[in-house]
Amino acid sequence: MDPRVTEKSDVVYSEAGRVPEYVCVEYPGHVTSVDDMLETLGGLDMISHVYSDVNRRLELRFRPSDSYCKPACATRASATGLLVRVTRRVKKKKLQKAPCATASSSVVQPTEATKSSSSAAAQPCHSEEFRSTLLGVVRTSYTFNSELS
Repeated sequence: MDPRVTEKSDVVYSEAGRVPEYVCVEYPGHVTSVDDMLETLGGLDMISHVYSDVNRRLELRFRPSDSYCKPACATRASATGLLVRVTRRVKKKKLQKAPCATASSSVVQPTEATKSSSSAAAQPCHSEEFRSTLLGVVRTSYTFNSELS
């Protein structure tokens, strides 16, 4: 393992001392606004209503204000998954003329033909820190059919 990389892990527990449960919705599009995405799914009330009824399908309307818009339907499926937040922090230091003391031996030095006069003398030093946090368990997933017409 690279000595410049450190890893830390945490678990977020609910008030009852358990890991919270989440529902996964595989949204068939690029989400730029969470409010607009929730509006196309009918709002939080509709999502809660659909989740409470096992036999109901989640509807997605790309134009919610258009009453003639045909909805795309998602099917409910049981899932086994984890919701994990991974953050990466890079601590950059100033350019140094000598290689970093923490640099690993696997760093390839440029050859004479590829060295430039200014960049060969100065090398950046940095260290990375990865932190993973278990946010919860995913037990239910809604998947939209790939044939949107």
